[in-house]
Parts: sequence; structure tokens; C-alpha cells
Amino acid sequence: MHVLEGTAWQEGLPVGGPRRARRYGPGESFSFPGSGVHRMDHDAGAVTIHVYSPPLQAIGHYEIIDGELHRAPGPPDEGSPASPRLLEALDAIGR
Repeated sequence: MHVLEGTAWQEGLPVGGPRRARRYGPGESFSFPGSGVHRMDHDAGAVTIHVYSPPLQAIGHYEIIDGELHRAPGPPDEGSPASPRLLEALDAIGR
């Protein structure tokens, strides 16, 4: 992922440890292993380029439903919806 404008951040999803979100600004890039699960977000107006090899066939988003983590698949060319309950749970264990 490469940031052209604005700010984006990503983090792996920790289990039993503190959150480790990293912010990226214009001109910065990062890569992530294909076997990993991570969360991405960006400030309004940010412009980023995401390159996947091999190409993604689907993406997904995660949410906590009745106390359990669930994954909902989505097409690779659409953004994932927000996951507010997951974010609240991550905030609770990361601070």
C-alpha cells in the first residue's frame, strides 16, 4: 500500500496484546503478508494505492456479533463497511 495524499493507517489484529496501529503519510508505503489479517483506515480525502499479488478475489470485514468474531465477505473493488463493535473491543484491550 502506498499513500499519495493524506494519512492512512493499518494494524494487525492482536490477540491478548496491545494494539499496534501505524500511520502512513504521503510518500510512505508498507507491505503485509498474505496470510495476515489486518485493519485499514484512512482520513477523509486520503488517496492510496493498493497492489496485491496475486490479485485479490474477495475482501472481507469483521465484526463482533453476540460476543463472537464474524467475517463478512465482499467484492475486491468495494470498500468494507465500518466495524464499530470490533473497534470498541480493540480500544478496550489496547489502552
